[in-house]
Amino acid sequence: MISVGFSLNTVDLNRACISLFGHSSRLFDANLLFASLEDPNPLIWHAIISVHATVEEQRFALFIYFQMMEKGMKPNKSLHLCALKACSYPDALGHGRLIHSYLLRDGKESGVVVGTILLNFYAACGNFDDAQNIFTRLPNKNIVSWGAFIAGCAQHRKDHLALELYEEMQNMGLAPDADVLSSVLKACSGIKDLLQGLLIHDKVIRQSVEGNIVIGNTLIDMYAKCGDLVDAQQVFDTLPKKTAVTWSSMLAGYVSNGLGFHALDLFMKSHSNDICLNTFIGSSLIKSCGQLCDSEKGRILHSYLVDSGHEADSVVKNALIDMYFKCGCLSEAYTVFDSSCTRDVVAWGSLISGFVQAGSHNVALSLFGQMHQENRGGNSVTFSCALQACAGIRDLTKGRLIHYQVVVVGIEDDDTIGSTLVDMYAKCLCLMEAQKVFESLSIKTPISWGALIDGFASQDDHGHLAFGLFQKMKDELSLPNMVLFSSVLKACCKSGSVQEGRLIHSQMICSGSQFDLVAGNSLLDMYIKTGSIEDAHKVFDELINRDITTWACLISGYTELCNYTSAIELFRDMQKVGIGPNKITILCALKACGGAGSLEQGRLLHATLCLSEVEVDLAVENALIDMYSRCGSMEDAQIVFSVLHELDLISWGTIIDGYALQGSIDMVGHYSNNMRMQGIMMDEGVFSSVLSVCRQVGHVPEARRFFLNMKENHQVTTNATHLNCMVDLIARTGQLYDAENLLANMPVEADAICWMSLLTSCKIYGNVQLGRRCFEKAVLIEPECAASYILMWGIYADAEQWDEMEKIIQMRQLTQVSWTGETCEDVLS
Repeated sequence: MISVGFSLNTVDLNRACISLFGHSSRLFDANLLFASLEDPNPLIWHAIISVHATVEEQRFALFIYFQMMEKGMKPNKSLHLCALKACSYPDALGHGRLIHSYLLRDGKESGVVVGTILLNFYAACGNFDDAQNIFTRLPNKNIVSWGAFIAGCAQHRKDHLALELYEEMQNMGLAPDADVLSSVLKACSGIKDLLQGLLIHDKVIRQSVEGNIVIGNTLIDMYAKCGDLVDAQQVFDTLPKKTAVTWSSMLAGYVSNGLGFHALDLFMKSHSNDICLNTFIGSSLIKSCGQLCDSEKGRILHSYLVDSGHEADSVVKNALIDMYFKCGCLSEAYTVFDSSCTRDVVAWGSLISGFVQAGSHNVALSLFGQMHQENRGGNSVTFSCALQACAGIRDLTKGRLIHYQVVVVGIEDDDTIGSTLVDMYAKCLCLMEAQKVFESLSIKTPISWGALIDGFASQDDHGHLAFGLFQKMKDELSLPNMVLFSSVLKACCKSGSVQEGRLIHSQMICSGSQFDLVAGNSLLDMYIKTGSIEDAHKVFDELINRDITTWACLISGYTELCNYTSAIELFRDMQKVGIGPNKITILCALKACGGAGSLEQGRLLHATLCLSEVEVDLAVENALIDMYSRCGSMEDAQIVFSVLHELDLISWGTIIDGYALQGSIDMVGHYSNNMRMQGIMMDEGVFSSVLSVCRQVGHVPEARRFFLNMKENHQVTTNATHLNCMVDLIARTGQLYDAENLLANMPVEADAICWMSLLTSCKIYGNVQLGRRCFEKAVLIEPECAASYILMWGIYADAEQWDEMEKIIQMRQLTQVSWTGETCEDVLS
């Protein structure tokens, strides 16, 4: 430039250099050049202010503007407007109004350009009264001014106003441009107005701007927030160019709709297309890993976030803490928290909440105390979590202390705090205090109603009160939400009333609201616990979103009803859709495999367990032993048993039960002796299994030995089940009087079943006299038991004692015992 005759001190050159430095993001050089000028003129000032305003340095741009004013320089209209454009951050309203006053003072407020910039400023700052005033006074409103006002409304969640302005603009004959369409689509997202969004999408197509990347991104966001992921994916697929925002919007859509599996799959595609992780994508994907309980992918994403420098971001860090907690990795969650340089109250809230959700309530309360010791104060989240921890361990004393702290801090009117207090007192069985807190709430939200209803519904004798509260709530609120429906469904579970449950179900459908996961799972649980598994499966099929709890609920239901085949099929279906098992589903599936006797499925499940991240604790290991035992593979059961690091009574009892089921009395004795040598006493259940197998194989000496050892070596009191096994075994071998003596000399009173067992053997061996004594004992205990009369009648018939037979029939008639229309010959044949 010098060589062609320009001087470095010329205004044009300095202004050009400042602008060039600004556009090249070399602000330091621009500022250095500006500072070197002795007396910059308005054009230079305009250049430096414009540079900072353009590159998101609005505060510094305004600082320079007011510094110029202090030097006594009079800005022109262009400079005022440049500074006004810089007033786009939340607390710039005061500066902007001052600049507006300068424009008024200089008589330069009129004109569409000035009016539009003022409109954009007030709308961007959320001052809609002044924005409306400016907009109304504009003499000629063009598409830019309409767009500025609509954009401001959409930005500040004035979504209905934005759509009204859009309709008014179209009625004025103005066609919307891409910026306006993007703003109104954003408004549709805010109020989840899918119908209006579809109409605007049609307008986009007719104006041939569907290829606009901003429009495309906003369409994806709108469809996703309205729950229409099919159309969102279609827009995504048809976009010719995809930016990081495009991928982020689609990822966020899947995440917010609970489809974490799809979100992670999409991320892998985006990563292969060199889309870099940012804070929003990273936190969303970490949330997906938490939803899927996939700690392996979570760790990979954690590593990516560290490499990309986003780990230190508070949003990402809190998402990581939450993800590790949901995956059951408590120590890793604490490590993330502990490594944070800035442990703010939000991070404390995530940590305390995580331990509460994991059931570590004492740890949560300890952390809550540590937070206060570090003078971190607290907010509604941390106090609410602490109250939940008190509710979890039913610690009323600490709950009342935290309630006092809540009052001192002055947040007792917070909706979440109020609801949590109600829940805490209800879970601590203080329903009167729960109701007192509830009545004191200035605004009774659906959540607080739900907490109180849930408290009454959780107690066996208060189901009717829960229903009464639900009816009262319906009178006071326009319509119950899914949280309230979920609470009252719990009362149906307690009462076992499927009719009331179906009534609630119909009201849920009539409400028009889509079932969320909690409501869907509650409905599923209600039908299962009221014995209507068909209705439960129908609800399961209709649920759009299902989590591990949903699958576990139905698998458990089928298992409890002994429909083992359906339980196994459901477990396989769950794996096919990419949901990993948890401890509950593993335990249910193992029980189902054992119940069905499916060794092949049991071995596959064992392999799945080894490859999963489910913690294999003693309960799971005992379930494996039981499964293999019931499938007849004592070799596999023995292998699992032999590698256990810790053995409890259930472990020994399960292996002994397994050998008992196979009739292996020698192995039963072997493990019983080993058990005693380990210092573990057999309990009533184990002895019942042992005596049962002795009865099956007819081992009287072994049975007598075990029976005597019960009291002498194991301090187990003989019960009716043990006695019946012994009596039946001894009597079957023909030792009828020994069996009678055993019944007569035992400290425990024999029940009717014991005497019936001996009576049955009396018929087999034709002992009329002893049979008569057994009959008299049996009918004394259970006079209405038809089987006793029939057996005694049969004994007399075999002995051809016809008169005695007639007496039995007369006794039956006097006691009005029904033989269900069958003759004695039919029963005894």
